[in-house]
Amino acid sequence: MERRESSTFTPASETPVSTEVAEELSIDDIEIRVPVLDGESASKYSYKELNRQWLLLTEAARREILSVPEVREIAKRFIDLPVDESLSGAFLEALSSNERIARLLERYKEQIGDFLELAPVPDEEVVPDISNAPQLHNLESTIKYLLQGHDNQYTPEFYEELKRIVDSGVFLHGITASERLIITQRYRFAREVKLLALQAEVLSDGQDIEMMNENEFVLPSGTTITLNIENETKRQELLNPQNWKKRRQIKDRVYELLVGSSKYILKEKKTARHKDTMRHGHKPGITSLQEFQVAEYFQENAVIEQGDIKLNWESPVATVTFLDGFQFTVFEYTEGLIEDGSAIQQLSQEILENREMYEDEFNVIREMAKTFVEHPRVLKYSYRNTESSLKSLLKWLGLRKETSIQELTFNDFALIKSIRMQNKLEALRDETIIKNGFENRDHDGFAFKINILEGRPQLEIFGFDFEYFSPLHDGIIEDSLERIRKSNRNRDNYQGLTFYRRYLGDITIIKNAAYYAMLAIEGLLDTQEEFSI
Repeated sequence: MERRESSTFTPASETPVSTEVAEELSIDDIEIRVPVLDGESASKYSYKELNRQWLLLTEAARREILSVPEVREIAKRFIDLPVDESLSGAFLEALSSNERIARLLERYKEQIGDFLELAPVPDEEVVPDISNAPQLHNLESTIKYLLQGHDNQYTPEFYEELKRIVDSGVFLHGITASERLIITQRYRFAREVKLLALQAEVLSDGQDIEMMNENEFVLPSGTTITLNIENETKRQELLNPQNWKKRRQIKDRVYELLVGSSKYILKEKKTARHKDTMRHGHKPGITSLQEFQVAEYFQENAVIEQGDIKLNWESPVATVTFLDGFQFTVFEYTEGLIEDGSAIQQLSQEILENREMYEDEFNVIREMAKTFVEHPRVLKYSYRNTESSLKSLLKWLGLRKETSIQELTFNDFALIKSIRMQNKLEALRDETIIKNGFENRDHDGFAFKINILEGRPQLEIFGFDFEYFSPLHDGIIEDSLERIRKSNRNRDNYQGLTFYRRYLGDITIIKNAAYYAMLAIEGLLDTQEEFSI
């Protein structure tokens, strides 16, 4: 706890002040927490330059670990030390006995050197996690803001309002935006130290590795490695630290690895010191070993191919758990994955380029759609048949009432077909997770891929994030399955194309009718007798 030594906001003599309130709340005596880093003090650092210098230092450390036994011995001491803000600075300081690293540290001392020497942000302030910890307020900025609302007068109301803010604790607890950055950065650096220490230990003590079974090893430090690699060449390549070349961050806990000539994906177990956490605070997920086991199970038991759609899962190859709790899983790298928002447009383009494969289906949908254009559900959500309510509904949905119904174009068919394929895949994914006895508490972690099979596009969805998968009790699997089926069916029947205007533009009656024609062919329409099919 720190106290302000002086205030730049002592009221001027000509400013009217409530003596009684001012004596009760002296600005000079307001206790504040002085941050490790704020906007002003952080301005000396270039985060781009910090990353560049860290990359050069750790690459030098990696090479020295590979070639210099003394450096290897120093580095492996960090294998069981906890991941925290001070670890990366301590690591480089320990390695500074090496002349090459010492020269780099001297060169970069004003940026990375100074940055790593900053005091750690108190753990008790980083609650529940980096992103959701309260914001530490600046007293001087707050006073300036309050004065603006009181005509720059230190009135009794000003002091009363300031006292309420002081009593809330926002000057004593919380972290600044700059502190969020420093915590995120230094924890990332610390996790990379752990990988360098792992490399050092495997090189130094490889002969002392205890084999629990064919696929599980325990290092002298107690670090465990579990493998799932059938290809012996790849297995030896992955286990040889001489091949561990590069690690590039993709997002918060996810990295691309280059091992020998092969690329992999590394996923750390998420903690409260990762940035991308749940909205209301970090919730612990499963361990990396459990993530490895769940991914292995789904890859072996839940790959499903149904014509032009395919459900697939990321393939785990290894998982590592350190004694201090740091852990990660390594997965096969999958080329050609597409973000959710791009899949529909790219798939529709493939359908357009392979029109001959869809001509018959297009003609069927085009004719069926004409029988749907008069039905209320095509207009969505309303079964009222007055002209005024219909106009109001069309305006709210972004639909337009057409004086004459246009023919369905192949371009629109391609987009609507792509939307249906994606929706079918997502429904298949949801049901498959539950059928296999799991629920997913986080709905992210999926991407798409487009395959061309005999000239016809196939949409493939990849499940690649298992950290919040948890087992369901046998007694609730059927109920959960029924709920998700009902939810997906309601989405198909009562939302239609409502949320796809960014792809389709105006959702005209014929477009909506075509969508319901596709549902009818799939047998997914509720009360199909309402339609003239």
